[in-house]
Amino acid sequence: MKPVTLEHTHNTRSLGGYAAAGGRTTQDAFLRSDAPVGLTAKDVQTLRAWGVTDILDLRSEVERAQRPTKLEKAGFACHAWALAGGGRIPVCPAEVPPSYLEMTQGEEAMRQVFGCLARAKGTTLFHCTAGKDRTGVVAALLLLLVGVAREAVVRDYAASHACLAGVMRQVLAQHPELDPEVITPRAEHMNAFLDLFLAQEGSAAQYLTRIGVPADEIVLIKDKLVGR
Repeated sequence: MKPVTLEHTHNTRSLGGYAAAGGRTTQDAFLRSDAPVGLTAKDVQTLRAWGVTDILDLRSEVERAQRPTKLEKAGFACHAWALAGGGRIPVCPAEVPPSYLEMTQGEEAMRQVFGCLARAKGTTLFHCTAGKDRTGVVAALLLLLVGVAREAVVRDYAASHACLAGVMRQVLAQHPELDPEVITPRAEHMNAFLDLFLAQEGSAAQYLTRIGVPADEIVLIKDKLVGR
């Protein structure tokens, strides 16, 4: 995990630095984040320094309207594909892993998401609202695709816990009806999702092929993450 320091986000970090298959190491081709709303000129410069050319928004149309990023005005290529679930919060912890699996079943949106990741000219920053659930699922698929160990995939997901600790306290103070065990990104949530996903799909590569991501786009994504 490589943190990316921005003034107006809490959970922005690179997928670079993980050991992958074949003795390779993941590169800084993809940044995961909470919603980059209200970025300063300094933040934009920071993203440029990381090589970011494209922004991929996984939120619903309603979420985007309520908190627009407006990053196209800064010259970024902006894309939006809402993943299944639309930001719906599960009612209990046991519903969290199946809600993640539901995201993978939005096959058209997921196919478009991975197409955007493949075709971006430079680094892509992808995000939802908090950068932990929808973003976490996409990040997990990317890391699995290049053979990052399951333990590291879970660790990358769980890192959002510390990154969002202050935000979570504020959210729970404002919404005491929410279950902290549901909205807190815990390792057991990702582990249970991976059990469901791998039992159903076999692997990330098999899943992407099944939903229609072209083979050349899968190769492009792998090349971006770990090189040829």
